[in-house]
Amino acid sequence: MQQLETKRERLRANIDAISKDIARIVREKEEAESEMRKAISLKMIYGELENDVRSIQQEVDTAYGIHGPDYVGELHGKIAAEEDVLRNLKSAANAARETAQNRVDAAQMELTKWNCELSSASARIQQRKNEMEAEQRKLQKAQMSQNQIAELSQQISTVETSLSELPEMDNVRAEGLRSQRQVLQREKFNDIERDIERKKLQKDEQQQELDALMEKHSETLASAFGKVSKGPWSKAVNDMLKSMEQSNASLEKEVKICERDLDRASQALRQASINEEQLVNDVDSLRKKITELCGCTAQDVEDNLVETRLVLSKSRKELASLRTKATLYETWSEEVTKKSCCPLCERRFSSKAGAVELSGKLLDMSMSVPEEIERLERTVQEAEEKERRLVSAQNYVDQSRKIMDEKVKVARKEVGHYSKEEASLTTKLEELKEKHGKEATSYKRLLDVKADVSLMDSLFSSIRTLTEQLDELQERMDESEDNVPLSQMRRELVDKEENISSLNSELEEMQANFSERNRLTTKLHELRERRISLGEIAAQFEQIRRTVSQCRNEIDELTRRREEIMRHELPKAEEELRQAKGARDSAERSAKGQEEVKHSLIRDMRNHYNGLVALVEKLNKAAVTNRPEKLEALNRRIAECDASIIEFEKRKTGLEISFNDLEGSRAVKERDESGLEKARLKGQLEEVDKKISEATVALATKEMKQAESFYHEVVVSKIVTQEMITDLEKYMQCLDSSIIQFHSDKMIAINRILDELWRKVYGGSDIQSICIK
Repeated sequence: MQQLETKRERLRANIDAISKDIARIVREKEEAESEMRKAISLKMIYGELENDVRSIQQEVDTAYGIHGPDYVGELHGKIAAEEDVLRNLKSAANAARETAQNRVDAAQMELTKWNCELSSASARIQQRKNEMEAEQRKLQKAQMSQNQIAELSQQISTVETSLSELPEMDNVRAEGLRSQRQVLQREKFNDIERDIERKKLQKDEQQQELDALMEKHSETLASAFGKVSKGPWSKAVNDMLKSMEQSNASLEKEVKICERDLDRASQALRQASINEEQLVNDVDSLRKKITELCGCTAQDVEDNLVETRLVLSKSRKELASLRTKATLYETWSEEVTKKSCCPLCERRFSSKAGAVELSGKLLDMSMSVPEEIERLERTVQEAEEKERRLVSAQNYVDQSRKIMDEKVKVARKEVGHYSKEEASLTTKLEELKEKHGKEATSYKRLLDVKADVSLMDSLFSSIRTLTEQLDELQERMDESEDNVPLSQMRRELVDKEENISSLNSELEEMQANFSERNRLTTKLHELRERRISLGEIAAQFEQIRRTVSQCRNEIDELTRRREEIMRHELPKAEEELRQAKGARDSAERSAKGQEEVKHSLIRDMRNHYNGLVALVEKLNKAAVTNRPEKLEALNRRIAECDASIIEFEKRKTGLEISFNDLEGSRAVKERDESGLEKARLKGQLEEVDKKISEATVALATKEMKQAESFYHEVVVSKIVTQEMITDLEKYMQCLDSSIIQFHSDKMIAINRILDELWRKVYGGSDIQSICIK
């Protein structure tokens, strides 16, 4: 039995090996037949490709005058030549565009210059009008001063007459007092002590008044002369006033010069700012045009252009491939319909239905391709349109870069220079105005001093006179102390008190006259100063009149210049700017049209070139694949596979017959063995029945009957234990999930606190946030 089994297994292994060899040879045959069909289809494709190549060559010959035989090389050279022409056109267009832009810039600068001159002329006209109004007010004031000079002269003569009368009255009274004093001296009356006391009182009063005036003007005198000098002060104050007038005049002149320079710098700064703003507006308009053309920023134009050209090249290649497929499917469908055979292996169909089915499938495939072709054509058109827009945008990008790199930098440098100059002139003007203000304040304070300086000089001279008189009286008193008896002096004193009282009243009257004289002197000085100032204003009358006429002449001249600019220069500049912009736009349109024509021509030539190159490559591949020796080798291989299959089928049939004989002898042996096994199993069955009866008797005992209750208890305990285990597992799962959830909530809170702390401390300058996973 074992030998039969071994032989059986060996035969089965041989049969399986032969079956595998047959399957392998069948696969090889199918592969060879498939390659044969492919070779036949490639042969058909080769013919179609040759026809396509000839048609494209004819199109190239007709369209571009290329006669071969190297159509690809000549077409590539033609494309290179056209690209060179396109580059030359672009460079010429850029040069023309740059020339036109320079002309536009020059016209714009000219227009801006005339606008600035116009605004400057208007500002100067307004300034001259304001100056003329100020001078006219001065002129009116001078006219009023001329009218007041006569009245002031009359008042001065009246005051001088009063002053001339006052000294005569004082001299008469002084002579009378002198005669009385001589009489008293002849009568040996000596009232020297009272005279000394009275004169000391007068000296103290005048000294207090002088000290009050000195304290009032001490700061002004110290700032003007460096220290408070001892009188008299009139000459020094008048000299200082004259020098301060000259200094104020020079400061006013410097202020006017600085204001003129500041005005010039401000106008230049405004002009430079206008130029810079104009250039920035031009750049912004170019950027807006870029955004309108391609919807992207100037930095992305070049990258988008490269990407668009890559997409366009890829889409053109896919479009050429799909067109070839559509043509091939249509040709195969027509061939199947006409010849009723497979286009690849030329196997004829047994019925017309198979040919119709294959033709329908090929038509469906050819119908599905045009949709893809249409989609790719749309893609190519969109890519070409996008390429044209990006090329135009690239030109705008180049213009904006040129403006930013060349003109805007120069304009910003000018703005910075004029800003610095304006700041320095503003600082200088403020310093001059501050200095002029200080000088004017000092001048006003000196004028206040001048109003009191005559009184101060008179007080100073009176104090000096009183001091001399006191010294003289003191000497006289020293001389007469030893000569006159005391009783006699007392009697003389009593006798002369009445005379003293009368003299005191006369002295008081004289003091009043002195006060009146001082008042009239002060008034006289004021009137003379006023007459001097009015005389100065009147002396400036002709100069003010000349200044007013000069301002009027300048206003008339500036008005004529402004009208001339508005009538002639400004329209001329606007016309030149309009012509320059028109020339620039026409040059851009012409260049864009020529570039579009060249782009279209180069695109068509590239399409023909790519199609021709693809067809030549496919033709070369088909020529390599469709060699006669390869077809003969495939036929030999198919014949060898058929012979091998027949031989292996014969061997397999012989082995199957031997295997069937071996299976019959094995069945007889198995039948005998099964009879013996049946008898053995029957004896075992009887023994098992006996054991069953014994077990039945044993189950009828008391212990076996109680086993069921014990079993139920054990089962219940087991179920309860299992439920407890299940509940405990659920509890542990809930506990684990709660712990995990608790830790996750804690980690979220910790991360939130950590993130807030990070943002507060570091501000998120380099790392926005931080967390613990």
